[in-house]
Amino acid sequence: MTQTTSTAIYENLSNNRLTHLDLYKDGPIENLNLLTLILQKGNTSLRSLCLDKFNAEPSELVSLIDSLRTNNTLSSLTFNRVPITESVLTSLSELLKETQTIRQLGIRSAGLTDESIQILAPGLQQNTSLVSLDLAGNDIQSKGVETLSQSIAKHPSLSALNLGNNDISDEGVNALASNILPNTPLNFISIDTNKLSAEAITILVSRLRPKRGNLVNMEGPKMDPAIFIKTLQRN
Repeated sequence: MTQTTSTAIYENLSNNRLTHLDLYKDGPIENLNLLTLILQKGNTSLRSLCLDKFNAEPSELVSLIDSLRTNNTLSSLTFNRVPITESVLTSLSELLKETQTIRQLGIRSAGLTDESIQILAPGLQQNTSLVSLDLAGNDIQSKGVETLSQSIAKHPSLSALNLGNNDISDEGVNALASNILPNTPLNFISIDTNKLSAEAITILVSRLRPKRGNLVNMEGPKMDPAIFIKTLQRN
């Protein structure tokens, strides 16, 4: 990002003319602290903020996330392929509690673990606006899925959940089936490329029977497509 481009971003944000900001595609910004300060003053135009592959110190990310608490228009926030530290997750959790406009949250391939989900869980539990949650490509195991499923068990608007390419076993799928599916409006679930057995898939699909519109994407190793298809036919 050139200095001219950076200046234009600052001016458009200050004047509430910028609705979408992608710091990965636009390149490194000249002054992240200035961007944070502008957002802190109460921007009312920004609707989408993409921090994918964004290279910043954890303290800078924390300040940037904290600055979004005064924003009441942001609906999409992504941190894909950004190493997420405990301090960043804590700040993000607080943002989810206080800001009820974010509908899409993506934290793909960011090194999230079960402990990460534990930190994020309070924010997810108090949030009521999320429609899509994308946590694919991390190191989340079944314990993390259990924590996640409990935190969003009564979420009123979550309709898409992506947990593909993690390290989830049958225990995690059982937590999904018992906690999330009966109580949320989910209509898309992706748990592909995890350590799942055919039996776990069968249980999950059977729980979907009252919600026939749901799409479950479960392609991956250790899965028997024949059992999956037969279960769908029975339902």
